[in-house]
Amino acid sequence: RFLTARYLILSYTKSTATIFTNWTKEYRLELNIAVDGVKIPTVNNPKILGVTFDSICSFSPHTTAIIAKVQSRKKILKSLAGSTWGKGKETLLATYKAIGRPVLNYAAPIWSPGCSGTQMRNLQTCQNTALRTTTGCLLMSLIEHL
Repeated sequence: RFLTARYLILSYTKSTATIFTNWTKEYRLELNIAVDGVKIPTVNNPKILGVTFDSICSFSPHTTAIIAKVQSRKKILKSLAGSTWGKGKETLLATYKAIGRPVLNYAAPIWSPGCSGTQMRNLQTCQNTALRTTTGCLLMSLIEHL
């Protein structure tokens, strides 16, 4: 009724149902929701506007995806920073700011408060290794020098 009263049409193929809870017994609960006789599937980790949510709001799947994406983009930086012919520090830093940092910063006010300390350390480690590649610092270099 709500949709028809407002002349709206629901796309059943794009619709999913998710329960957000901190009770682990409800985490795998299968919701029985149907609209106009069409069952809406239950999804535990929906991706909405590029942010992967999970039922217990830990954002673990999202941070794992971010780390994987930054590590794949770090390969571009490593190829540009070749030992014999590599680009300069300014070019590498501009490239990192264009392809690496936006991945880490996208929607951060939404997902970062829900991250655990371990997830934040993993994200920081991923960022530090990308910055070491851009600046040419060694693994032993202090983080302040990055």
